[in-house]
Amino acid sequence: MDSMFFFVDVLVLAFGAYVLYGWWKLRKAGGLIDSKLIYPNGCSADNCRDPEGFYVYILPRFLLLGIFTFLDGLVTVLNDQLSFLPGLASILLSALFLAFIVYYGVIISKSYHRFFQ
Repeated sequence: MDSMFFFVDVLVLAFGAYVLYGWWKLRKAGGLIDSKLIYPNGCSADNCRDPEGFYVYILPRFLLLGIFTFLDGLVTVLNDQLSFLPGLASILLSALFLAFIVYYGVIISKSYHRFFQ
């Protein structure tokens, strides 16, 4: 176990938990809340042309980000401790995680053009 990779994996796990908490707050509020993770380009709820539409658009995607990030962090932390994934599977999991982060960036970019411009 390399301590630097373990630290990064713990950060990913904690970030996943933070996103899930943010999703829970967003869902509980039933509308938009202040969060840097869901608004594109430094926008806020006040800048949104269609707050209800953006809420419906972002809620399931934000949940997917939280679930995927939390599960990736959990699996990689456990793998750091138990070494149950072969090297190639671990690399593929990391590549899949990075691809999902890029996908979420595309979602946020599209939401800027759809709801904030």
